[in-house]
Amino acid sequence: MFHNSRYLKYLLVYIINVFLLFLISSFFHLISMDDIWSFGFSYNIANGLIPYRDFNMIVGPFYNILISYFIKVFGNYILIFNLANSIICSLILTFAFYKLPKKLDFVYLIMVIGLSPCMFTYNTFCAVLVLAILILNDTNIKIKDFLIGIIIGMIIMTKQNIGFVLAFIYLFINKRNLKVFFSIFIPIIPILIYLILHHSLLSYIDLCYLGLTNFMDNLYIDIYGVFVLLIVYSLLIKDYFQTKNDNILYMIGFSIIVFPIVDNHHIITMLIPIVYYILSQDKSNRKFITKYFLLIGFIITILIIPIPNSEIFPIDSYLKFQRVTANMDIYLPEYSSYLNKYKNQKIYLFLDNSYLIKLYRNETLSFYDLINDGNMGKNEKKYVLQLENQCKNEKCLFILDNSYFNDKKYTQLSLIYKDWVLENANYLETLPSGDKVYTSY
Repeated sequence: MFHNSRYLKYLLVYIINVFLLFLISSFFHLISMDDIWSFGFSYNIANGLIPYRDFNMIVGPFYNILISYFIKVFGNYILIFNLANSIICSLILTFAFYKLPKKLDFVYLIMVIGLSPCMFTYNTFCAVLVLAILILNDTNIKIKDFLIGIIIGMIIMTKQNIGFVLAFIYLFINKRNLKVFFSIFIPIIPILIYLILHHSLLSYIDLCYLGLTNFMDNLYIDIYGVFVLLIVYSLLIKDYFQTKNDNILYMIGFSIIVFPIVDNHHIITMLIPIVYYILSQDKSNRKFITKYFLLIGFIITILIIPIPNSEIFPIDSYLKFQRVTANMDIYLPEYSSYLNKYKNQKIYLFLDNSYLIKLYRNETLSFYDLINDGNMGKNEKKYVLQLENQCKNEKCLFILDNSYFNDKKYTQLSLIYKDWVLENANYLETLPSGDKVYTSY
């Protein structure tokens, strides 16, 4: 009877967590392009496309394959994407709820997740998995090292740079028990078999490993982020020398998530397991000070981050009921209407919003819809040659993002496509958005 009562409490907390995360992500969280890309990858897989063969991404497929099952069953909506993430993340957050000394502490943890400019992405998924490692590491479960190895394997097949750093730390911690290290391969082997069977293993290696040197072109450093990093590193390193707590090593390893783009999104995501760790400590004085430090820090963060005007998307599409920037309900239909005029031509959208627009139009996504630096593998020029051959045989329309022509605006878009279009196509017109349209000779 006692055990049944305890399980019911866990179930109730789990349901409440799912509801809170779903509510925040769907109706209060302003959707970002990272959210759109993460949804788009899962959408592609749910619709039968093969990652790395039919479309490009520079992260492992584990997370997106997992989410794709929800989309395939329940429909192509961001709403379903948010619900799937809420269901998965709440499995771990429920245990965090019971591990924290005071239930009010849990509010701080949810606040960190809710404040992230990109609430549900593969980065958040990795952060919650690291949180699971911290929780497991503090238990007396006999197979905890085995389970931690499985989780690290999931992270490797979700975001490889984080995964390999954590695997190295895991190997260092368990150097006297190397047998548990093989548990890492339990999630890895099925994914590799999946890639081999779909003839995409080599392209996976190209996009996720060989092309990483090009990804460094995205280097972006926010001074506020560097300040936060310095504080976090100094506190964690000092704490490790005092306590020799293995969890600190995992948190330091996870902090690689901020490189090479040190911005508020990556910083806040990095803080998810760190906030849990701080709040779970027994030192009441430090916890009291930390709570107020965190609260003040988040208020400052909110004040620094510009919050654009937003609205709930009213049009029946994959964005239905999502909070988007104002006038998106005008922008997307107008863009779609413009593209309809050229439906007999091959259209290339070299835009930050390419996924956003093509998902709205229910069109198949390709490599050319995500042309950020480092997203096209080691040899990016081969895609330009394919583009050149394609447009020799048929008329092509190219739309270049306005950020290409705005020196003050940071963009991850690769310049190689802009240069090719300017050299090989005729200028047609400039759209109200500032994007420039070109047509092939």
